[in-house]
Amino acid sequence: MSGFWRSLFGSKKAGSNRKVVGLPGNIPVNELPYIQESNRRLQALKLLGTQYKNTPHLRQIEQVYHKTRRIHTYLVERGRGHELELFHLQHTDHFLNTFTVIMNVHQLHHDVQQEPVVAEARRTIANPFKRDNKNGHNHRALNRIVSQQVFEDTKQSISSVPKLGLPEIALNTYSRIVYLKVETPDVQRTHEIGYTSDQEEKDAFIKYVSEKLGIHHISYIGNTMVLFPGHSHNMAELVPVIHWNGSLYVVCLEEARLYPVRMFRNRN
Repeated sequence: MSGFWRSLFGSKKAGSNRKVVGLPGNIPVNELPYIQESNRRLQALKLLGTQYKNTPHLRQIEQVYHKTRRIHTYLVERGRGHELELFHLQHTDHFLNTFTVIMNVHQLHHDVQQEPVVAEARRTIANPFKRDNKNGHNHRALNRIVSQQVFEDTKQSISSVPKLGLPEIALNTYSRIVYLKVETPDVQRTHEIGYTSDQEEKDAFIKYVSEKLGIHHISYIGNTMVLFPGHSHNMAELVPVIHWNGSLYVVCLEEARLYPVRMFRNRN
C-alpha cells in the first residue's frame, strides 16, 4: 500500500469542533469550503461522463466518478476535508483536464469540417484566451496539436528543445511561517500560518495574499521548503503553498511573486 493510501485511511487528525447544524453529520465549519469544492468536482466528473456517452471512454470515466465519490464520502464523514482537497489536486484535476482537452480537440475538428472558414465573419472577442472562453480553450487545444507536430519534426533535426519542468514539493505539516501585516499606517502585526492553523487564520492569510498579489479565489494548502532561483543568500526557505486558477504555486512573500510547482507523488 502506497504512502498516499496509508495516509488516506490512517488516523483522524484533530480539527475544529464547530459544527453546522442541519447538514449530514453536523459538518465542522472549517470543512465546508473543501466539501463544496469536492462536490463541484464530482459534478464535473458526472458531466464529463455525459459528454463521453457512446464512446469507449465512458466506462473508465464512470468508474473514476464512483471511486471518487466513495473517497469523498469516506473523508467527509471523518472530517478530513483538507486531505480530500489534496486528493483532488493530485488526481481529479489532472483527470478532468486531460479528458476535457481530448473532447474539445475532437469538437474543434468536427466544427472545422462542418463550417467553412470565413475570416470576415469572425467576431472579435475580448481576451480570447481567457480560461472560461470556449473558443480560447479550443485554440489552446489546437496549439497543442501543432506543437506536437513541430516537436516530431524537430526530433529529425539537430536542434535541441528546452524542457520546462515544474519542481516537485512536499508539504511540511508541523512548522509555521510568520508574516507581517499592516493593520493601519502606524500599526503592523505579525501573524502565523501553517498546515495546522485553524480556518480563521487561513482565511486571514488568504485575504492577505489576495491583497498583496492582487489575485482572488485562492486556497491555502500548507507550507513547503524550496530554494528560490537567483536569491543571493542561496538558502532554502519555508514558504506557503496556494491553489489558484487550477494550479499550485509557492509564494515568495518577500518579492510578492508566485512560482508554479506540483505535488510530489510516491512512484513506488
